[in-house]
Amino acid sequence: ANLAWNNPECQAAFGQAGIVAPFVSLLGSPALTARIGGEFLLRVLMNVTFHNPENQGLFIRGGVAAPLVALLENPGSNNPKLVESLVGALLNLCSANEEAQGALGKAGAIPPALRLAADAQTLAASVVLDQLMGALWNLATHEPNRVLFAQAEAATVFMQLLRVPLVTGTPRLLEYALGTIRSLTATNPESQTQFGRPEGLVEFVRLFDLPPLCRRCLPDGRAGAPDLRAAQPVHEQRRGQTRSRPGQRGRAPDPSAD
Repeated sequence: ANLAWNNPECQAAFGQAGIVAPFVSLLGSPALTARIGGEFLLRVLMNVTFHNPENQGLFIRGGVAAPLVALLENPGSNNPKLVESLVGALLNLCSANEEAQGALGKAGAIPPALRLAADAQTLAASVVLDQLMGALWNLATHEPNRVLFAQAEAATVFMQLLRVPLVTGTPRLLEYALGTIRSLTATNPESQTQFGRPEGLVEFVRLFDLPPLCRRCLPDGRAGAPDLRAAQPVHEQRRGQTRSRPGQRGRAPDPSAD
């Protein structure tokens, strides 16, 4: 994870050296993943795919979607660092690559990601929830995925999430949630109907009561959430914990977002 942190040359070298096949094999072995520390394995994926569409494509074509979705289905609630790394890997993998967004949708990533977003432990962890909402926004920018969101009744989850910023004051979560809703309702009549229910409209009306700081964080027209670097080098860690830094913003506008 450290070798690829903030180093595009090392990112490219990892991809060219054939890291994908052994990585997918490791990720697909639950016992091995648990033994070596699954969160560190997922941080490798975060850093190697950070702002790197070429590596995102390599991992998707190498079959990483299936084991990643399997982890989403059973993320291990007793290991919050694993969940955080898992969500960050999902965010980066689908940040700027339609191939990855489509493959993850077809592999079934959307329903478990929505269930994870609605989980009480996730709601209590603002960093994880922000990153997960960013991943959902990126998945929603891929138009075929919007049908999958509607089939999973995403509106129910998002109406719950819209109440969180009003209580906890997390403007990034609000930005990512509304960005996802904008993408989902741009071209999908079923999503428009689901979000247009009376209980949903009540939550939208409540947004007018937000303080000015939160209003400035409403979506500005970008097509999705930025990437996320996973971990600083080891010598900068404290007590074994890692800190995240925001990714770069460089996505092309989504013509269907408005």
